[in-house]
Amino acid sequence: MNKSVLLSSVFVMAFVLSCKDAGSGSDNLPVIKGYGKVVEQEDAFEVTSLRIVKLGADEDVIIPSIERVCMADSILFVKSDKRVYAFDMQGNFLNMIGNRGRGHGEYVELYGFFADQAQKEVCIIDLFSRSLLYYDYKGKFIRKEELPEGDYPLIYTAGYMGDGKLLCQNYIYSGDDNTLYTEYDIRNKTHKDIMPTQLKTKGTAEAAGYGFSIRPDGIRLLAPFDDVIYSYENGETKPWARIELSKKQMMDQSEINSIIQNASFDFFSMANLFMQGQYVGFQGIFETDDCIFLSDMPGMSYFIVNKDNLQGTYHMYLRDYDGDDEDIDFLPFNSCPLINIRQSLGNWLVGYGEYMNLEKYPSLLPQDKSDKWMDKLRDCCESMNFDSNPCLFLYEIKLK
Repeated sequence: MNKSVLLSSVFVMAFVLSCKDAGSGSDNLPVIKGYGKVVEQEDAFEVTSLRIVKLGADEDVIIPSIERVCMADSILFVKSDKRVYAFDMQGNFLNMIGNRGRGHGEYVELYGFFADQAQKEVCIIDLFSRSLLYYDYKGKFIRKEELPEGDYPLIYTAGYMGDGKLLCQNYIYSGDDNTLYTEYDIRNKTHKDIMPTQLKTKGTAEAAGYGFSIRPDGIRLLAPFDDVIYSYENGETKPWARIELSKKQMMDQSEINSIIQNASFDFFSMANLFMQGQYVGFQGIFETDDCIFLSDMPGMSYFIVNKDNLQGTYHMYLRDYDGDDEDIDFLPFNSCPLINIRQSLGNWLVGYGEYMNLEKYPSLLPQDKSDKWMDKLRDCCESMNFDSNPCLFLYEIKLK
């Protein structure tokens, strides 16, 4: 048995057993409590600040959607539709970072990007041409570094760890050597697989959410179907804390084995299992100094954990959902909602929104309990139309 297969087997057994023994505490891991027990938002935290950034509202630039955001020196770098755009904190369009193409300074496919604030550079990862392309903040091409020949995974998104190291989250696809994460040593042009997995797809490339958080106090990782949050330090992955689950929420081992054996991993299968009340792992982990925001299925529910005592509160967006988009029933809000949180920047939790998913919010915001943040959010949503660019919502919250 080769090394990659052995590691894959070990990892699969780890998350299968973690689901089976969830909440038992038999491994002496710290336990995070509160998952699945729905509470009102205002009983758990309050929004202390909301900053809404309308991207390119008055500029001739079209942003169809938002996939990822980085911030450096008060510049917002937004990945959308295979391009990276730069905006100031007021949403004014500054410039585009590079161009797609095969010419000098151009990239073929944008697999990921990151900002290096120390060097004041933005790097685009183009695995199609096996290269890293560096630009200054104004989008001027600086240099191209070719990656050595090798079997590199398909990168979904990436984060800069500092010291010339890059943490990449990879697509899961139909190959035999999937790995959830990769550490790239940019200076030495070497890579290291992190958390290999036997999960496969039937010919597609599937993203497993946004499964890592890079903070000054540590790097944390998630895995599909796993109730353990892992830490990554000095090239080692270790269990950090376990989510307490009820027996009803735990997936049966045979179901996980079936997903592995049938190569049937995809987002919709996970969403269906989630809607049946099964725990399938989190789709995102986003942190501030005080809290860890864990996203279940985007737009359905979330779990906020107090980092001091590992007590969590669970929050629902939907009243009920049977898989039919025509019958989605959103809960009305009694306080300013956290809209589509997809990452964190410093102490901000950051949400994205396009007109199509924001037009419903004014009807869900109460008139009799309105505050300045809800009024601000309502004004933003009501001012948008089909041709509007997306918005960023930057929240600061205070845990109670």
